[in-house]
Amino acid sequence: MTKEELKDLTISYYSTYNQEIEQTKTLLEIRLAQQCLAYTSAHGLPKEALVVKARIKPLDSFLKKLEKKGWPVFNHPAEVINDFIGARIICWFLDDCTGILKSIMQSTEIEIISSSIENYILNPKSSGYRALHVLADVNYNGALPKESMTNKIICEIQIRTRLQDAWGDITHDLYYRAKHVKQADRMYYSFLNAISKRLLQEDNELLQLRNVYTLPGKS
Repeated sequence: MTKEELKDLTISYYSTYNQEIEQTKTLLEIRLAQQCLAYTSAHGLPKEALVVKARIKPLDSFLKKLEKKGWPVFNHPAEVINDFIGARIICWFLDDCTGILKSIMQSTEIEIISSSIENYILNPKSSGYRALHVLADVNYNGALPKESMTNKIICEIQIRTRLQDAWGDITHDLYYRAKHVKQADRMYYSFLNAISKRLLQEDNELLQLRNVYTLPGKS
């Protein structure tokens, strides 16, 4: 297929399966929210201590991914990218990042691909980016094109603290702006990494406040 034909295919896909895509995103969000509610209840934390957000890769972003990958032919966007549908869990406390991941992995509602786990908290990227990344198979019952004859879509789940999330949001636009003006990556990464390390120290300090937020009778 030509580049223009692939563009037309992508636009048609987003238009035709919009409702089913939204439903799958909502399903992932609901299942993760249930896991987070169970986790906070079991650990005596307010339900606000873990927040779930989900999103679908916007059309323009997906087209950029296709261009970057050389315009590969696909039947389903998840064949090209793993974060076509993605969710983010934002935690108050650093240790809850690994805690909620373990909880999700024990769930029967979400099928985690264990080999996909990337721990950028222990092993941050050169820019200082920190989060847990994992892929999950999400079952659906809709009109979406089937992947390998199954009713599953691969989705990405990111888990990070509030401070890590704030760092990511603030530096995301700055990073791409710096790339646009061709600033030296090494100097820029060093600057961002230093901020990330300071925020990690603050995340560790915040663990001392955990007992303040833990509800009576819980641990």
